[in-house]
Amino acid sequence: MAISNYSELQASVAGWLNRSDLSVVIPDFISLAEAQFNRVMRAREMQGQATANINTAFFALPADFAEVKAMRLTDGSGAVWDLIQATPEQLSTGMAESSTPSVPEFYSILGEQFQIYPPPNGAYVATLIYVRKLVPLSTAAPSNWLLETAPDIYLYGSLVQAAQYLRDVEGLATWKALLEQAIEELRVGDKPVIGPLRTDIPLVGLQRRYNIYSDW
Repeated sequence: MAISNYSELQASVAGWLNRSDLSVVIPDFISLAEAQFNRVMRAREMQGQATANINTAFFALPADFAEVKAMRLTDGSGAVWDLIQATPEQLSTGMAESSTPSVPEFYSILGEQFQIYPPPNGAYVATLIYVRKLVPLSTAAPSNWLLETAPDIYLYGSLVQAAQYLRDVEGLATWKALLEQAIEELRVGDKPVIGPLRTDIPLVGLQRRYNIYSDW
């Protein structure tokens, strides 16, 4: 059976389980599998970029945010620099010592928001490189890049959740091993082919700011 969309995936899960009485919970198996994929997978297709105009110390995470890779700021003159990641506790300590607006140098994640420090002294453009969550499958969104690229991962992930629901110890071991193998194969196949390292490419306008304190 082909697995190219949400309906076909549900039918395939029921077929592999040889059960016709699980139609109500099979969507749950798929959703739970997606939650696991978002935690353990970091494929190339999950990388994304977002920009935001900011002038305050706090701004919201993207709705599909899973993990930050890098953050850069651009000021009004076009200068660009990388922000350095810090912990919320470190930024809280910094704010207690000084809350004077200045050129931001650090960022952290606090709840559902980014925090930058020092508080910005003007308007900046923040560019975020981050890992995106999967677009969850649904009737309205019947496919996504993972189902198109690796339907076996979706199938095995859903069967893992089904085995737990059915208390099927033998099935759980089988589907989990197949899922782990499929994810590893995707990871290996996703490695970029890197040519000779070039050192003659100037990073025009890119500045890096460093903190003098060793614990940051």
